[in-house]
Amino acid sequence: MLWMSLILALIGPMLSMFSYNIHGEIMMAAISMFYIGIMYSQHPGFTNFMPDKMASIAMAMVSITWSITLMVGTWLWRPLAASWALLYIAIFMQNGLGSKPLYFPNWFTLVGLLGVLGASFTGFQWGLIGFPIASVISLLRRVNGKMRMRKLDLLVLPLYPIIASLLWINYARVIFLFLIIFSLSLPSSLPRSDLSSALPVGLAVAMTIGIPAAGATILMKWPSILYFHALALGFLAPIMLSLCVPMLLPGTLWIWPKNYSEEIPALIGASAILRLLSYYYGNYALIASLMALYASLIIASTHYLRGKRIKVL
Repeated sequence: MLWMSLILALIGPMLSMFSYNIHGEIMMAAISMFYIGIMYSQHPGFTNFMPDKMASIAMAMVSITWSITLMVGTWLWRPLAASWALLYIAIFMQNGLGSKPLYFPNWFTLVGLLGVLGASFTGFQWGLIGFPIASVISLLRRVNGKMRMRKLDLLVLPLYPIIASLLWINYARVIFLFLIIFSLSLPSSLPRSDLSSALPVGLAVAMTIGIPAAGATILMKWPSILYFHALALGFLAPIMLSLCVPMLLPGTLWIWPKNYSEEIPALIGASAILRLLSYYYGNYALIASLMALYASLIIASTHYLRGKRIKVL
């Protein structure tokens, strides 16, 4: 799933030059598949148990089939999305939920999965973005050491899947941004290593560019697709490339990257701003946005190409 998502993430952006719909569907599939793979690969550490082999195979087959139906634009994405969401919920219900610090961040993943059920019920495919964002919140709560429940979480958790299912409504989009902000405890400290050096920059970009840019699309009454683009490129992508790619992928790809550059999430932030400016300046800004995006991906790839293969006994 991870390899498939990475390939789609490389192909998808360039298609924005030709078709918004195809570009959007491919990128939604890529982002969702990436976080299914990331969260599932971390499952033993997050829940203290390994899912059943047959359940894992079923999860992979259903989610891959779902991504194909989403990209080709058939209505079958709706029952298939509900299927993999329900399957993953069942896995979490088996062992992985509770108030203990190890388990509590999993509640954010769970409400993201409930948001997928809502999106599949309403047929609003952009509402699927609720799952990747909830996964990011869960990961950041762990990295930041904020794994205990807060009083504010009692408000955020039940509201999140409802609002994520209603993102075609402007008021719901506004509330969704506040739910993200309220869910993310700003870190008092972050783990320090060569691979985590980009994370503070990624967080800064996500909170100072991604969230405000999404809010600006509402205030300016721009097309709704730009709201979701701002969340995907301005919020999710900087965290993906500063947290998931350098700190979580090595254990899955069995490659230990050589260092990691802080300019990677900064380039993503520049790409997100240029992408919004393309609404006014057309292809000039769009091409500049793509150049910044692919520059960040190339730099990230070089760290892995210069890295060391992890020996597995």
